[in-house]
Amino acid sequence: MADETSGTETPASAMTPEEARAFFDIADKFLGIANALTADAPVSEISAAMMFATSRFNAFWAQSDGLEPGNIDEAAVAYFRDEYERMLRENLAQVLSSKQVTGL
Repeated sequence: MADETSGTETPASAMTPEEARAFFDIADKFLGIANALTADAPVSEISAAMMFATSRFNAFWAQSDGLEPGNIDEAAVAYFRDEYERMLRENLAQVLSSKQVTGL
């Protein structure tokens, strides 16, 4: 969940139960949309579209947080890249440790 004053991500382990519930409710809404789209598009296309949408939204967030037009904040790029990699690794470990694929 974003901390609006500092622009940093709050790790789920540091969230209150209410904050964690709200955070995962938002994520579940995105997953629900992605799951519904599998009726009309391949998972690979949905994944690519979600990554594009996430990068577009994060670029908007960085710009609205004061980044000057035309400038790329390498610290912001590193932050988003590192957070994505951490989350991906956590989710891969969780999914791959399951003997049964249960969906999203």
